[in-house]
Amino acid sequence: MRLVITLLLASMLAGCSGTYERMAAWIGTSKGAVLTAFDRWPDATGRDALGNWMSWSRQEDGGCSDRFTFHDDRVVGYASDCGIWGGFSAPKAPVSRPKE
Repeated sequence: MRLVITLLLASMLAGCSGTYERMAAWIGTSKGAVLTAFDRWPDATGRDALGNWMSWSRQEDGGCSDRFTFHDDRVVGYASDCGIWGGFSAPKAPVSRPKE
């Protein structure tokens, strides 16, 4: 039983860290890069206290979605309602080119 609990806790931590790394990689990305990465129009848009936001559903039935908040056309927030395991399938931020 201890082994099962240990494996479960380790899996949860791995899922959380995968989610955090993928989400943090988007911060500071331009709005144009986000639109290019998804290659389709957002499923929903709006405005909140941080700025304008756009949301994309991962499945056609709207099972879970990724929401990006922009301020001055840069990502200042990224939220997902896909749960811990959703981090493994979270969209990857485009790799930035080194400055010349």
